Amino acid sequence: VSAITYNSASFSSIVTSHGGETVSEVGFYYSLDANVDPTQSVKVSLKYSNDIFTTTANDLKANTKYYVKSYLVNSTGTVYSSIKSFTTLASTPAVNTIGSSDITSSSVVLLGVVLADNGSTITERGFVWTKGSEMPTTSSNKLKVTGTLGEYTGTLSGLDPNQSYSFRAYAINELGTSYGAVMTFETVIGLPALGSVAISNITSTSASLQGTITSH
Repeated sequence: VSAITYNSASFSSIVTSHGGETVSEVGFYYSLDANVDPTQSVKVSLKYSNDIFTTTANDLKANTKYYVKSYLVNSTGTVYSSIKSFTTLASTPAVNTIGSSDITSSSVVLLGVVLADNGSTITERGFVWTKGSEMPTTSSNKLKVTGTLGEYTGTLSGLDPNQSYSFRAYAINELGTSYGAVMTFETVIGLPALGSVAISNITSTSASLQGTITSH
């Protein structure tokens, strides 16, 4: 077993004897069960072309112990190698940015998903965002969302109207931080806003009125 990552590993085996018969099939079985029962394990069947044969499993779980054995088939039956064990590595989380919705002149709902913790518990997740096109990171504005795995949403408020923003989902475990793809949204143009009216210079027949535009 070689080239072990958090979700994959390469298996290699060698045929030491053909048993005097033609080899019709070779391959591997792998499982979480130490017995690697062929009826309950994942099977990788390979066409025999060389006494050394290899394959790569890409569907493994992070930080998990697996067991693997090779097999060979000729006209008299099937034989198996000894069983090898290996443990996949842990990694930073798998996270995706889904998008944004419910955009107003001052707020937006952001959507993300943590697909896997990759063998280490999620300690924080949420969104990072910036005004304009600057790349957002955890040192940028941050919106934390409670929880670990699965889809999640967060609402940003207090935004400026008619302004472009960049954002992406993030998740943290003890091995580091992962980010989803960067996406953008633009707040809509809002209604103007007025302050209160000031009244002064009041006489019996007149008064001075003053209004203030607080936002365009």
